[in-house]
Amino acid sequence: MKTMGGIQGRIKICYLVDALNQSSTSRQVYTLAKYLRKEDFSVTVVSFINEQRQRRDFESIGVRLYHIDLGFDDVTKPNFRHAPWQVILLIYFLIRFFHQQRFHIVHASGLPTVIFGIIASYIARVPVRIGRLSTRKEPSPRAFYFLSWLARIATHWAEGDPLILDQFAELGVPKQKLLYFPHLIDNAIFRPRESKRSEIRKFLNLPKRAFVILTIARLIPMKGVDRFLAVAKEILRSVPTAHFVIAGEGPEYEHLRSLALQLHIKDHTHFVGFYPRSWELYTAADVVAFTSWPSYDSIPSAVLESFAC
Repeated sequence: MKTMGGIQGRIKICYLVDALNQSSTSRQVYTLAKYLRKEDFSVTVVSFINEQRQRRDFESIGVRLYHIDLGFDDVTKPNFRHAPWQVILLIYFLIRFFHQQRFHIVHASGLPTVIFGIIASYIARVPVRIGRLSTRKEPSPRAFYFLSWLARIATHWAEGDPLILDQFAELGVPKQKLLYFPHLIDNAIFRPRESKRSEIRKFLNLPKRAFVILTIARLIPMKGVDRFLAVAKEILRSVPTAHFVIAGEGPEYEHLRSLALQLHIKDHTHFVGFYPRSWELYTAADVVAFTSWPSYDSIPSAVLESFAC
């Protein structure tokens, strides 16, 4: 039987994510799982929000999927105070789950997922426990001690943004635990497709000579899509052929549609919702814009994907 790093057989990896959607975390996990050698690695993904858009994609590459419903509509706004027992039960479930599955690696990304995952995997004695915060948001004084403790019980802390690693170093986390983990882009998918440009624009009902500005984001306040629309109105004053494409879903959807109407740019704004073939949108665009608040997003995967296309 093959041995890797003292482990006989396949290495068992568990990823904890908020949802199976088009978020950077979900796409990163999918890309990594797709190219891991199946004879050497077994991948399991656990999600906490009932947003399963990419479920078939994950299943098609042999990933085992589990969903735990916490009743959260938005992982960025968990309400622990109303159901502390639910959090305790979740950590208990994860401890049992990690024990039963005997994972070698648990990788948890984003709050509160990283809290559940690191604490449970530490108690379950999972050999490798990797945390990833994925935000530059400055921790409050109260969170200062908790985050430093959480990073200490993790075996590693991996981030795609060196500035976040610097923050954790300032929190007193040993530098040997901090890993730079670059964003993964699947170049077999995200690549230039100039020959398809006219065809994709026609499918999206965009005018042939339109100057297309695209943003791809989950429609939540921290992504700043309202700022994208405000800037769009100003751009139209000097570029009347401009059209603005917004791809993504979320609780801000109706508000943003109303805002486009109030700004009198409705005829130049296209909400395409969840669009699984995002590489087509990059091909159709002249400019790709990102308006996330810098305290929330570090380096969104969509930035690098747009560069690749």
